Amino acid sequence: VRRSRGTYYPPVNIYETNDKYIVLMELPGINPDLVKLEYESGHLKIRGKRVDPVCGENTRYHALEIHFGEFERVIKFGGDIEPEGIRTVYSNGFLRVELPKKKKKVITIEIEEE
Repeated sequence: VRRSRGTYYPPVNIYETNDKYIVLMELPGINPDLVKLEYESGHLKIRGKRVDPVCGENTRYHALEIHFGEFERVIKFGGDIEPEGIRTVYSNGFLRVELPKKKKKVITIEIEEE
């Protein structure tokens, strides 16, 4: 059996509510300390590494269907994200990222008389 090659590409669901976006990434078997998130200019970058817990010098493989290795996903959002409010939780093999939307400002403009 040949080892599958290629980049590990974890699946993602993206949801939108009235006040936030929610990214749910499937990351089973990942040490959350090996996952890094960055947000810049409307782009959320999630990168990390899933390590093979069995791999060793004297190990022979009979089947390799599970992907291991480094991954990176970049998700583009509009400019309406409040970066200081981004929250993340890793639970039961899922990374959940909540990105709050900026509050819309309504400005009242007074009319001046001449």
